Amino acid sequence: MKEKKFDEKIEKIYATLSETEKSTYIEKQNKLNKCFFVFGIILCIIALVVLVAFTAWLIIEKEYTMLAFADIITVALIIFGIGFTKSCHDGLVATDEIKVKNQIKRLEQQKAYKEKQKETALFRSASYRLSVDKIKSVSILDSYTEYSDKLHAVLNYQEIIQTRVYKFKVDYIDGNSKVITAAENSEEYNLLVPYINKNAEIETNSQNNDNIAKLREYKQLLDDGIITQEEFETKKKELL
Repeated sequence: MKEKKFDEKIEKIYATLSETEKSTYIEKQNKLNKCFFVFGIILCIIALVVLVAFTAWLIIEKEYTMLAFADIITVALIIFGIGFTKSCHDGLVATDEIKVKNQIKRLEQQKAYKEKQKETALFRSASYRLSVDKIKSVSILDSYTEYSDKLHAVLNYQEIIQTRVYKFKVDYIDGNSKVITAAENSEEYNLLVPYINKNAEIETNSQNNDNIAKLREYKQLLDDGIITQEEFETKKKELL
């Protein structure tokens, strides 16, 4: 049998396995190869029966052009089945070490595929696109209602659907900003709304603190005789 080469990662994992773990891997590998081996034999038998039956029918109908075409496809199917069956047979007679490493390789490939799916799902998610952990503030630039009609063919009536759409301005901590259009109750909308309330409250508190600081400055000016009591009261009304 041709020697199979495995990458260093598979070799390291194999070296850390106990005999019990190796036996478990071998058992899984053998079950898989047996299933595929039986499937390959059944596929070859079915293809052969179809070939004989279809050939006989075409000869009776004198469809010689179709006969040649069908024979080529069926023969190709049989060759594929034989190759597939041989590959499974080679797996069954392989050494224990190769069986274990094959199983590890398969599991590593499955793990890598799942990780890739997670990355893709994250990249497509609204939270990733909006980078919610970097949002500084959100404000509403505009809002409007979109109308669309949905035809119910069975009940034979037309339903008008109203969707409220918002245009948000999202400011980030790094100074960048972007405009996001999101329908009400959509994923983007639900992510941004809490930041509107939160930042509105923060901005209000910040503004109040600034006004109080300014008022203290004007009070100091009043005490120093730089401004009059009337001027101080006017500024007080403006700030509070």
